[in-house]
Amino acid sequence: MKMWDLRTNKCIHSFGGHVKGIGSITFDENYIGSGSRDKTIKLWDTRAQRCLHTLKGHLNSVRCLKFDDRRVVSGSWDNTIKVTQAVYT
Repeated sequence: MKMWDLRTNKCIHSFGGHVKGIGSITFDENYIGSGSRDKTIKLWDTRAQRCLHTLKGHLNSVRCLKFDDRRVVSGSWDNTIKVTQAVYT
């Protein structure tokens, strides 16, 4: 996953961590959430440019993802929806 500066068209940072392709992304001003075919969700801090947490629990690809300051909601091809308490910092 790469973060780009749209004014200069330059890559600011490459986030590495998933071992399979990314199926969903959501973001706000300071955080990015990514769901992957590796069955995990990663929460990234864009300011520190690092992964804060890896969430596990789905049995198949994570295909949809949304978060706010209280929860992370994810859907998977394992036919489940999971709601997890948000874990920042």
